[in-house]
Amino acid sequence: MISPVHTWVAEKTGLGGTLNPLTLSEWQQEKWRQMVRYARAMTRFYRDLPEVGDISQLPFTTPADFAKDALAFLAEHVRPKGIVRDDFDRDVRGHTLMILQVKLRID
Repeated sequence: MISPVHTWVAEKTGLGGTLNPLTLSEWQQEKWRQMVRYARAMTRFYRDLPEVGDISQLPFTTPADFAKDALAFLAEHVRPKGIVRDDFDRDVRGHTLMILQVKLRID
């Protein structure tokens, strides 16, 4: 008996009857590579990201990276229309959080 999840994954990935752990892993890695290429091409923050072979080679993104230039993470075709709210709060551990709500325009 085939699980409904197996059927759903086979349909959503387009792998159909070829779905197995190996083909799913290859599909996932290709989607990941596409996402990294997109981020490098479309965002200022990831533009200088070196080619990486797998996800374990990606550098961590830190809160300081966002605090320095949060808009650098947006894709180039997404632009802020205006700041809705700019505020500071604290998380459960007492760390200061910058809360920035932005209206976006997608070109």
